Amino acid sequence: MPKVNYGVEPHPDPQADNGFFSDRGRVWEPFPKLSLPDDNDEQKEAWRIAETLGRAIQYIDSRVKKHDPCNSYFRKPPKGRSFAEIWDDPDVWLNFAPKLPDWGFTRDPKDVLISKEAFKQGHLFVAATIVHELAHVGGAPGTGANPPSNAAEVALKYCLLTQQFDPNIFGVLDDFPNGPGTDSNGTATV
Repeated sequence: MPKVNYGVEPHPDPQADNGFFSDRGRVWEPFPKLSLPDDNDEQKEAWRIAETLGRAIQYIDSRVKKHDPCNSYFRKPPKGRSFAEIWDDPDVWLNFAPKLPDWGFTRDPKDVLISKEAFKQGHLFVAATIVHELAHVGGAPGTGANPPSNAAEVALKYCLLTQQFDPNIFGVLDDFPNGPGTDSNGTATV
């Protein structure tokens, strides 16, 4: 399963100071630390997020990962890896993005960001967000495609998350790691 960024193993965001990402809430940090007692609002929220994430991961690990239609859908080009292969990739990370205005986002190409707001929707919603973002890790295009693609969202129909499918959601990828109008080397493309 993907690594979860609890801050135990160093996994800092290399773009944390990049205005293009930080101004859009597309930077990550470790998930909130848990401590006892959980008698303040901050700790209650940290425990709720941890419980929701744990239930989402358990659902994916016990059901989605083993579901043949899901694995078949993910095996389609461009990268041809099954959902289970992507889920078990040790280089994939789940990160917390408390200021992200969207539900989730994929960066660098194996960093999945999950917003604080997604956790308010429950564990199946978080599971759907993770599956959607892992479809991008697997090569599903997003709004940058011509025409824009919702292939990552369609993955939910094949991965036991049909009830979470929204036909109006199109993925937004980290197509501009150095800001809009640049390629991965920082060279102007426009």
